[in-house]
Amino acid sequence: MAKILNKCPLCGGGLEYNALHQYSLVYKVLKSGKMSAKRVRKEDNGPMECGFLVCINQECGFTTDCDLRPNDSKLGIDIYTKGEIFMYEEEE
Repeated sequence: MAKILNKCPLCGGGLEYNALHQYSLVYKVLKSGKMSAKRVRKEDNGPMECGFLVCINQECGFTTDCDLRPNDSKLGIDIYTKGEIFMYEEEE
């Protein structure tokens, strides 16, 4: 039976979702042909459409990969999204 994932499945602590984004550090090429030491700007290239979950309790260690698979394979849960809601089911 599917349940809403609103707390850590290991310790019951809070969860954070880390959305990964891309950006570029832009540098000027100098007359000498070298790259400038100081960057000109930082450009946001948008999201990578990837993210992972992590427990806020640093002693817990619960994390997922970008496919929302728990990094601890012994945990035995399947995490997915339904719309914008994180859900999970226990594997049989």
